Amino acid sequence: IEEASKFNQMINDLSKGKYEASIVTGPAFSTQREESVSQLIELSAASPRFEAVATDLVAKNLNVLENDELTKSTDELEKEVVRLKFEIWCLETYFSIR
Repeated sequence: IEEASKFNQMINDLSKGKYEASIVTGPAFSTQREESVSQLIELSAASPRFEAVATDLVAKNLNVLENDELTKSTDELEKEVVRLKFEIWCLETYFSIR
């Protein structure tokens, strides 16, 4: 680094010295949808709580022929899970009152 007194600023002279650079790239995705699915699956694997709420997002973003059917199935499954949780809550509330 040299100081240029004329302009009172620092100048980096890259011709003085040897430099090496390396680049590491991540996975290549052909679409944002593929990248999104990959990230959702990673998050789901790391967090069961996230997996429970993100199954429909993964299904919607998968690039498969049966995407509509898969999305419909996951929606129905999630509705059933919500219904069962509500029933459990009702039963727990009922028996805790008695």
